[in-house]
Amino acid sequence: MGALLKKDFLTSRYIYSVITLLVIAVLVVLVKVNPMAAFMTATIGSVMIPIVVNKFTATEEMRKNYDVVMNSFPVKRKDVVISKYMYYLIMHFLTALLLQGIVVINNLSDSSFLVTVFLVQGASFLYYILFIGIPNYVYYRFDYDVATKYSAVIIIVVANLPLMISGLMDRINPNLKITIIKSIEAGGRDAWLLAGMVFLIGFIIYLTMTVASARSYGRRDL
Repeated sequence: MGALLKKDFLTSRYIYSVITLLVIAVLVVLVKVNPMAAFMTATIGSVMIPIVVNKFTATEEMRKNYDVVMNSFPVKRKDVVISKYMYYLIMHFLTALLLQGIVVINNLSDSSFLVTVFLVQGASFLYYILFIGIPNYVYYRFDYDVATKYSAVIIIVVANLPLMISGLMDRINPNLKITIIKSIEAGGRDAWLLAGMVFLIGFIIYLTMTVASARSYGRRDL
């Protein structure tokens, strides 16, 4: 599995390095001028950079007939899937650490801002695993053509999730959003617990997708 991870990082190292360095250069300037804009740029970058890199590597793998090549080696299919999902996870947190680190270093004294960064990064992690996990599950369950065909639908649904969740919260308890916002602004224990719960939910969903993808890929005819 280590060799599979190494292969993924070597394949994507150039495009990842170039994009990440460009965003870091923007953040270094932006964090002094507009910290909130820098924070949003870092949050979006932590999601979009790995997705763009993933698209690049997926295209390369399809061009080189990756499935057939990998299955000609003595490698278990579940190891192929698990290494991919580990790669996606590492890419996201590495990118978030590099980008949000620049923002956090300049705002260490503001506890409410720090918990906001942590909470929003948790929400972006949820976004990321849905954008990455669902298309990859479809790919491992069916094939690349099917995943590509339905990717637009998946993107639209995931992009509208905040509106759907917001509407659901209003139906359950109209004051719930106000309570959450006040908790975040206070920067207390409840806010940190909420942020931790968001990350925990994300990890559970990601683990579920990994297991489901590994099982589906193991049963698929190539």
